[in-house]
Amino acid sequence: MAAFAARTGDARLAPILRRLTRPITVRVTGRPGTGRATVAAALGGAGWTVLNPPGPDAGDVTVLVVAETVKPEDSAGRAALVVLNKMDLLGAAAPGQVGEIRRRTGRPTVPLNALLATAVLDDSLVGTLQVRALDQPGRASPVDAALADRLLATLDRFGIDALTDALRAGAGPSALPGLLRELSGLDEVLTALTAAAAPVRYGRIETALTELRALAVYSGDVALWDLLACDAVVLAVMSAAADVLRADGLPVGGADAVRWSRYGRGPVNALHRRCAHALTRGALRLTERA
Repeated sequence: MAAFAARTGDARLAPILRRLTRPITVRVTGRPGTGRATVAAALGGAGWTVLNPPGPDAGDVTVLVVAETVKPEDSAGRAALVVLNKMDLLGAAAPGQVGEIRRRTGRPTVPLNALLATAVLDDSLVGTLQVRALDQPGRASPVDAALADRLLATLDRFGIDALTDALRAGAGPSALPGLLRELSGLDEVLTALTAAAAPVRYGRIETALTELRALAVYSGDVALWDLLACDAVVLAVMSAAADVLRADGLPVGGADAVRWSRYGRGPVNALHRRCAHALTRGALRLTERA
């Protein structure tokens, strides 16, 4: 659609495109003490548009932050995703707790260490870690107290020990940011958040196409009808629909019009029925092109 608008200079498409491409907003909620603000900072630092402060009814996607377990005052409510923060406190029990929270909330749940996800190591902190890595058991080298406090505030004990062990094992300073990212679990959270936002993206596409059809009807512009029927649009809708179904745990596989036509006629909700129709149409279009 953007390419069509740029090629034709059709200003009527501009407001439709703005609504379609505006950033998906994230509302981060959670009890005090769960690290909600740090999780919000981690998501914002990764490129998501996080609402600050999070209004009660705002946001395209709501993320609920919990720590250690779900408590009665934790309400999944509108949450599309639950983040189990401070996962390092649970140790080996973290995977089991993730499963328990998922069972109790009925929401996708992923663990995170938001402190490590937002940590920034400057040269002085890296130097302090290197000094620690050279220490022999029972013989700690003197470290500036202010630096030691800042290191603890930045990484906590878990992060300090993990990075110190990595340096002792031969890792270089340049490897530490990547190790922090891995230890934090941030990439898994971002993947889960992208999946949780799939229905929002698909809904925006549906709305944009509805507006485009209305514009085509009222204007009688054949070029708009051609745009709606072109391969690029049909396959883009198919891809967005597949993302929705994958996010709900369905294996999408290859283009199979018969399968998705049958699925859409089954006992599924309205969103899945529309997605099945989009996949059926896309599969037929791919068959025609083959």
